[in-house]
Amino acid sequence: MNSRYFYAQSIEEAVYLLKHEPNAHILGGGQTLINQVSKMEIGSPFTLIDISRIKECQTISLLTDHNRLEIGAAVKLAEIIQYMYKNQAMQTNQLEKMLRSMGDTQIRNAASFCGTIANSDPLSDIWPALLIAGGTGYLTSNGKNRFLHFNNWFNNTCEKSLHKTEFLVKVEVNMATDYVYDKFYFSESERVTVCTRMRGSRHSTVAVGGIDKYRPLLTDLKGDIEQQQKMLFYYLNVMVPGLPKYKSHVVVHMMTEQIKELEKGGDQYEPRAFQK
Repeated sequence: MNSRYFYAQSIEEAVYLLKHEPNAHILGGGQTLINQVSKMEIGSPFTLIDISRIKECQTISLLTDHNRLEIGAAVKLAEIIQYMYKNQAMQTNQLEKMLRSMGDTQIRNAASFCGTIANSDPLSDIWPALLIAGGTGYLTSNGKNRFLHFNNWFNNTCEKSLHKTEFLVKVEVNMATDYVYDKFYFSESERVTVCTRMRGSRHSTVAVGGIDKYRPLLTDLKGDIEQQQKMLFYYLNVMVPGLPKYKSHVVVHMMTEQIKELEKGGDQYEPRAFQK
């Protein structure tokens, strides 16, 4: 297998390599990318551009309004957990609790937060939380910069939203606290993740991820709990044709339990992992 490997020293160098190297790919943590290489989903020859030494990609900080967390493209999951844990005001945030439930220690120590975003991986556990909390990615390419909101990240085919020579430098994630998160395992390798936010006594927003390689779903539900259940069940079966009804029932049940928790006050809510 022919391949080339570069340690980019700056954002400008990474963008240059993306533009001039054949079949070039950004390497942050590598958990998604290396898996694609091992499965030969990336054609040969290819070029890996390691961004872990770029200063702007190593930073993590709470922005001055204290409502947004800025995360560089090479920052690992474990580093975010540690940063948020040290900040007492952020310990009740569902994002920190959700990150602690992802993978095992080895994965959290190696995987970058932005890698799954840059690769538009629809099966990642993280997307429902990102869609509910809200935030943006900062993209740069050949001197041109743009911001892309998480809600606009996926197209209908779940292809990458980044252009071929575009580089995700960092993301800004809103530090919302008024939502809860759970995951359900249908099997060891198949799961669904659900986030729910209350917007009033008869209004909820629900995000669902891990649904058979479809883009993560985000929808507003209104009415009493039974009406919201019916709306979500209908929405799932319209947006994901052929989705087994038992999976839809699981998602609706998770949403219902989350609404009950939010009605009681979900500040100390701990994400749960359910097994079939």
